[in-house]
Amino acid sequence: MGSRNPLKLSLKDLKITLGQISRIVSTGASSMLMYLYISFSVILHNVLLLKYGTAIEVAAYSISGYLMAFYYLTAEGISGGMQPLVSYYYGARQFQRVKDTFKLAAQYGIGIGVGFVIMILWVPDFFVGFFSRGNPELEAVARWAIRLQLCGLFLDGFLVLAASWFQSLGLARKATLITLFNMMIQIPFLLTLPWLLGLNGVWIAVPISNLCLSMFVAVLLWKEFKRL
Repeated sequence: MGSRNPLKLSLKDLKITLGQISRIVSTGASSMLMYLYISFSVILHNVLLLKYGTAIEVAAYSISGYLMAFYYLTAEGISGGMQPLVSYYYGARQFQRVKDTFKLAAQYGIGIGVGFVIMILWVPDFFVGFFSRGNPELEAVARWAIRLQLCGLFLDGFLVLAASWFQSLGLARKATLITLFNMMIQIPFLLTLPWLLGLNGVWIAVPISNLCLSMFVAVLLWKEFKRL
């Protein structure tokens, strides 16, 4: 707002136009769809767990969900710090810094996720103990559940960062495509794997679908990196 600021604001800049609304909606569509799908995914998991298991499995899924949310919000925080830098460097046409910023964010985001997964696989009782007190049946189911369902948790961080990076570049279609493909890939796995593998199929549907989606997203990133 100072005299040395090259970006000047005036009242006419606050005028709302349909074009601006359209760009805002298209840019934010990816995040909106992602949160809507998370809600749908929770419902679908609960239905399948009650079908192939019991209320104990639903409780174990809640524990898995809390741990997943802890890492997911961490990845969201890293992506939130990455976005303004990427947008600034992209506007300044400093494309190498655009790529380097994503690489740095991915190193921290995925690295934290890998470390978290190792801890979950190594000492699952430590994490389950926060949510279960004196229920050996729930603890046994939860230990197995978090090991299966969260073994690919770090891929969630990669997908969050990739979608945010595309949003920062104004490539809303690609960011939305990641969310839509997540829905298109994960739902079939959730519907078919339990039919083939029973309860274990419910637990492994998410990591397998995330692995498939991550390979697709890696190709999108590689092509965009070559373009910059």
